Amino acid sequence: MFGIAFIIVGLYSISADFSLVFYPISTVILTTSIWIMVTKKIDPLEKEPPLFTLSAFIWGSFISALLALVLNNAAVDFMKQSGVSAHSIDEILAFYVAPFFEEIAKFTFFIVYFRVLRKQVDGIIDWIFYSFMLGLGFAAIENLSYFTYGCERGKLIEFVILRGGITPFLHPILCLISSFGVFLCLKKPNMKKLHKYGVILLFLFLGIATHSYWNHSSYNGWFSFWVGFIIINTPTIILIILAFSYENIAGRKIFRNNLWELPMEERDYLCSTTKKMLNWTKHLFTFRLIKLFLLTEYHNVASLLAFEREAGFIKAKHIEKDKERTIQLYNLLRRWK
Repeated sequence: MFGIAFIIVGLYSISADFSLVFYPISTVILTTSIWIMVTKKIDPLEKEPPLFTLSAFIWGSFISALLALVLNNAAVDFMKQSGVSAHSIDEILAFYVAPFFEEIAKFTFFIVYFRVLRKQVDGIIDWIFYSFMLGLGFAAIENLSYFTYGCERGKLIEFVILRGGITPFLHPILCLISSFGVFLCLKKPNMKKLHKYGVILLFLFLGIATHSYWNHSSYNGWFSFWVGFIIINTPTIILIILAFSYENIAGRKIFRNNLWELPMEERDYLCSTTKKMLNWTKHLFTFRLIKLFLLTEYHNVASLLAFEREAGFIKAKHIEKDKERTIQLYNLLRRWK
């Protein structure tokens, strides 16, 4: 995909100033690629569907970005026709108009894909992942305009460090805040409809307010910038750590609850292999990676068992007779050896 992007960059460079086209676009592709790979590590226990992951990124980079651009330009034209000064327009756009329209534009993804998200998202880690992919898509297009501006003025490196290195997750974090009310409603299906609307609007307003605060802090010097950076990023880091802890505990609990579905031979093999692996991780730092691998297998096996039991494929008294599925589970567990 990124190879195709570089070909497109090259074709554009033929008919335009090479530096003003190639450098901004290539740096956007490079920085965005790095942070996409980092984001994919957020959920090591479950691989999200590539097509839906791509849909979130494309929605942010094309539909949300285009919608925000159109609405922002319309607001600027309206203020110009109303006789507002250029300086005031810049401040109003940065502090109030852009935060409102940009968060609304990103929020449209969660409205359109609400039914898909309800089936796809099974925990807070999934919600963080899709929010970040959407936000990275939006940030990629916004960074392109900033990098082009910086390239024209000989300050491309400064903009790459600032937006591609220091604040790459600004829009993903804002997207997570704005949409978190939708996640709470998905996890609380019995909540009253009026309460659902209230929760959704509350977090959407919180995301817009946080975006506005960030723009204010960025305009008021480096000290204000770093204060805003810490205030916005710290709660998100804490949330991700807590989410990881919760998901791991919940995943292991699900697995433990489904262990009884395994035949005795596979259960004994699983327990003995797990014990040996975890004992190794206490002594060798390198083998800590095995612990993550084991947790991944925990999740895969537990998901398989939970699905098959819920669908009625497996019953405790019939599992010994189900030779095909017993063999499948045994082969799956043999990969741990």
